[in-house]
Amino acid sequence: MTIAEGKLPVAILVPGDFNDHAVSRLDKAFKLVRIERADPSLVTEEMRAAVRGIASYAGINAAMIDALPNLEIISSFGVGYDSVDANHAAKRGVMITNT
Repeated sequence: MTIAEGKLPVAILVPGDFNDHAVSRLDKAFKLVRIERADPSLVTEEMRAAVRGIASYAGINAAMIDALPNLEIISSFGVGYDSVDANHAAKRGVMITNT
């Protein structure tokens, strides 16, 4: 079974505190991976391999983006995405959205 075959859920990293209602909605469609904060030193090898998205209120810097080689999308909750290193994300081909 692979993610590409649609048999394994896509892993989404959720750093820091997050709205319980939003998390419960995400949990229905994705495999949620929680960490205390957006800190690359907290990313495990399993996370490096599996995580394809980040849903966060916290800032996401270049080091955090680089810690996740399979990262495809960052969803920044709140107004705008000033807290995300958009230039670095663009260089890596990572899409940024805000909700």
